Amino acid sequence: TLFFIDSKEIAEFVSQKRLFRLIDVNILEEEIQNFQTEIKQQVLNTIAKFKKQSKKIEDDGRNEYENLKKQIEQDKKTHFENGNKIEKADKNLTALNSLYANFLRKFNEFISALESGKQLGEVSNSIKQIEKEFYDEKKKLDYPTQISSLNNNRNTGSFPLQRPYSEFSHQTEEKQSKNTVFLIISFVLNLLLIGALVFFTMFYEKEKKQEVIPDVSPVHQETVVNEASDNDNIWKSKLNPLPNKMALNAENRNLDLNKLTDSTTHVEEIVDLIFEKNKIIKDVYLFQKKDYVDDLIKENPNAFDSKKVLKRKDSLLKIPFYSESSTKNIAE
Repeated sequence: TLFFIDSKEIAEFVSQKRLFRLIDVNILEEEIQNFQTEIKQQVLNTIAKFKKQSKKIEDDGRNEYENLKKQIEQDKKTHFENGNKIEKADKNLTALNSLYANFLRKFNEFISALESGKQLGEVSNSIKQIEKEFYDEKKKLDYPTQISSLNNNRNTGSFPLQRPYSEFSHQTEEKQSKNTVFLIISFVLNLLLIGALVFFTMFYEKEKKQEVIPDVSPVHQETVVNEASDNDNIWKSKLNPLPNKMALNAENRNLDLNKLTDSTTHVEEIVDLIFEKNKIIKDVYLFQKKDYVDDLIKENPNAFDSKKVLKRKDSLLKIPFYSESSTKNIAE
């Protein structure tokens, strides 16, 4: 979405808030050309990706076919061998049944002989003989080995043509999801832009009406008249809205100086601490941290070195902030 605006102040404001990317109208055609080139490159990359995927589908299909063919041939061979084993086992089953039937018949005959009064020693020797003959005949029978099971380790990746279809569906759904997210983001950004314009207008008009910048401390008072007289020599803050008060004492500053260490604490860490301890400052300048860093250094020049590292924490005396009420205390 493109927005055209001729207000430099509003453009700079939304840029500081990082709501939109600013583009000079003189290079608009170039940006559009770059965007079109990027779209073409994305199409070419997608085509190359699909061709690579097409080759993979072809290779997967060929490999799946060969593997399945080999597996079926092996299963057929195993099936044939199992058939022979079953046939041989069936024959041995008949012979084994006959062998046990004969042994049982003879064994019962010897029992009847003992019951008829035949000598135990003679019967015992006869039983031992038929037992030996039984086990010798039994050993001659070939017991079949366990039949082989068919190979059930089928590749779950069979039918490779189904995978790219699901992948393409996933890509389509992902693209639709991204489009939905883009529309939501565009809607939210539009609302933020409207809110930012209202916010800017309110504070811009209020700043124009201010004649004196108030201070929490009666010692620190500077009038707009004095500021205007030395306008060329005074550093200008980039904060929006401009700070109109200074917290000058430890109670109002609401800082835990024990957390600050000379020669090691960077100014950005101090700003994070200020935002943490002072909600009224955080709410106004949260998205202008870099500019707030510059203001803090400017107001406390003796507290920081050239690398923006704290030199003396007892020199950190002025904490800039903005307040709509001249009586409102900074520590909330």
